[in-house]
Amino acid sequence: MRRFTLSSVLFALAACQDPAAPPPSDAASVCAADTDCDDGLFCTGVERCDATASSADARGCVAGTTLCADRCDETADVCADDCSIPDADRDGVNAIACGGLDCDDSDADVSPNATEVCDAEGRDEDCDPTTFGERDADEDGFVDALCCNGEACGNDCDDARPNVSRTSPEVCNGFDDDCDGSV
Repeated sequence: MRRFTLSSVLFALAACQDPAAPPPSDAASVCAADTDCDDGLFCTGVERCDATASSADARGCVAGTTLCADRCDETADVCADDCSIPDADRDGVNAIACGGLDCDDSDADVSPNATEVCDAEGRDEDCDPTTFGERDADEDGFVDALCCNGEACGNDCDDARPNVSRTSPEVCNGFDDDCDGSV
């Protein structure tokens, strides 16, 4: 009888637990989405949920990558730079990180004061991604397609022939006269 009473009491206690109650605080809950891993801090980067990653913690969260090279200001949610050398390339324009406009402070040939040069490499000499140089060897009013700045390039597919441009009519001559990619 004593065994029956003890079993009944234990069963009753187990049945009285609230099924909606949160798990004990020492139990690790596995993340279901990246937001489950977000620590709310800017400087620690974006955490993600990936329980299969070797770097995941017990919850399945992978730590974010630190966003800032030098210092991070958590209060303002920005990277902070001490700007010990505001114009490292000595071109007269301070680096963007130091409040200036120089997009590549390691190269004195690159700054907002530089002239954009026509180059197929897409180098941005003047720190303006919308410009790509002004070479128009055939003087037809269209910039050579070899002049690029990132993805933006000129639109004259044959800058040696003035009768070739996007506005030229296609002529049966074996050349792409209207720069549409077909002959």
